[in-house]
Amino acid sequence: MGFGLLALAVAPPAASVIVNGTSQYLVVQGLVLPFCGFFVLLLGPLVLLRYQHFNAVLDGVTFGASTGAAFGGAQAITYSAHLIGAGLRPGGAVLPWIWRLLSLGLGMPIVTMGAAAAACAALWLRYRAPARDAHALGALGHPALTLPLGGLLVAGAAVGETFLSAGGWLVWLVAFDLVAISLLAQTIHVGLLEEEAATGGPSLGSATEGES
Repeated sequence: MGFGLLALAVAPPAASVIVNGTSQYLVVQGLVLPFCGFFVLLLGPLVLLRYQHFNAVLDGVTFGASTGAAFGGAQAITYSAHLIGAGLRPGGAVLPWIWRLLSLGLGMPIVTMGAAAAACAALWLRYRAPARDAHALGALGHPALTLPLGGLLVAGAAVGETFLSAGGWLVWLVAFDLVAISLLAQTIHVGLLEEEAATGGPSLGSATEGES
């Protein structure tokens, strides 16, 4: 909610975005705020990382995905609250408003969810998983790579709002959503393999090597 209010303070409301465009806000609204917001939302999972009780990769994936979705949803509600200022049917063409609402309420939260899940999975693999499983995600298992990559994924998705039409941004977000969902699916798969190994199955590292 705080980041949504900050976005309103330094950038135009969603209604102005639709009517006037926002290319002049490319750096602040399209890059800086989404990138910084991604690391702010990770503060909650980082607090939980301290507790040894949450020692499974699926814990990190769950915390990251739920926090990312909640962060994106809360920010979207705050940022787009001005959309209802003109009543149930805002002036002008209807479709741009629909595309913008889908982008803010669905497209961006999915990207944020997938990026946060990947980042938290890397953190849990690095600091909570057994050493033999540290490389189960390959290069994506290194927080030094995955954390900035997640921030860039979120910023890359958000920046489309500043130079694309409402419909164009939605299409842009769909491409990023597919990447985010793929990351989420991969981290869940690794988490399930870890759970299987914990119950007496093959180790996570050997299972992933066998698949490759």
